[in-house]
Amino acid sequence: MVIGAILLDGCVGTTPDQGLGMKAPVMRIFVLDTSGAHSPETASLGDIIHDTAVRTLQSQGYEVAVELAQADAALNTSWHARPGKVGSPTGRVYLQMSLTSLDGRIIRSTEVINGMPAGFLTKSKVADLVHAKLGEFGPAPLAR
Repeated sequence: MVIGAILLDGCVGTTPDQGLGMKAPVMRIFVLDTSGAHSPETASLGDIIHDTAVRTLQSQGYEVAVELAQADAALNTSWHARPGKVGSPTGRVYLQMSLTSLDGRIIRSTEVINGMPAGFLTKSKVADLVHAKLGEFGPAPLAR
């Protein structure tokens, strides 16, 4: 799946055009496990990312689907890393988040963490960053 580093669609409350000019609201979101951990430190943050995403989406009025087939869209988070420069003690990590429709179209994509040294990551910092990025989604369409 191609993941961009910028917001693609301005509104998370709708999916791409479903025909006849109508847009179906995104109400049920399935939260996938975080992929791409490059170290034990980033792997240990997967549960924090997942739990924070679930709690934040629910607090905004979204329903978190138990199975992908029950969802309108899927939330995917993935780690990416760049090796450190010569003489640098650590590489830089990136956490990307994307919301995709079940047919694979990207609804929204953004970077949660952009080039932070892996050693600076804490559970609370990652939780705060995930919460803040999901807060940008705004309330669920029917919760407004």
